[in-house]
Amino acid sequence: ASGDSLHKRGYRLEKNEAPLNEITAAGMVLLTGWNGKTNFIDPMCGSGTLLIEAAGIAMDLAPGLCREGFGFQRWADYDAALWENLVAEARERIHPPLGIISGSDVDAETVEIARRNIERAGLKGHVQVRCQNFVDARPPAGGGLLVTNPPYGERMEIEEIEGFYKLLGDTLKQHYKGFEAWVLSGNTSAIKRIGLRANKKIPLLNGGIECRFHKFELYDGTREKA
Repeated sequence: ASGDSLHKRGYRLEKNEAPLNEITAAGMVLLTGWNGKTNFIDPMCGSGTLLIEAAGIAMDLAPGLCREGFGFQRWADYDAALWENLVAEARERIHPPLGIISGSDVDAETVEIARRNIERAGLKGHVQVRCQNFVDARPPAGGGLLVTNPPYGERMEIEEIEGFYKLLGDTLKQHYKGFEAWVLSGNTSAIKRIGLRANKKIPLLNGGIECRFHKFELYDGTREKA
């Protein structure tokens, strides 16, 4: 009925070397329990999949709304008028996000790909991306949710990837107080270098790689004990 796979929303015609599947990205956002009413940050956004899926959830954007077509549109009893009404109703439900949705990536070409994907998804003006190292990126005021999928180290030496994760942890502790951070990683050794205690670890598969989706609560000050 769908024709092409439903995970292909229609916006990602370009991608970087190791992109998240659109449905995996949407599932990750939903697993955090995010209600779409706060800021959403991805400081290593790649081609922008997490940002786009988060914005779609926040704005009640029907998945696949920007696809060119579906298999059932070639059926003999296809009702074009009915389908057009459903699409119109879906478009009427769309509303602006209540928080800031933004990301960054160190690679300028990847950022341009993300911007084109965002525009194809109909989210230009609602999702912002910039070319910037995650160490230098600063979140908006007011806290919120950070979700990211950093490198796992397949192309890095052990010392380099462990240093990378330590730097990520230091950056989170210094600049993201008041945020809830979720980090997907398939490197069980390097993730420990973040230096934060995970409040939750959810097993996930990303392109056949066994990963853990780690939740870190970054308190602004000392957490009060019940």
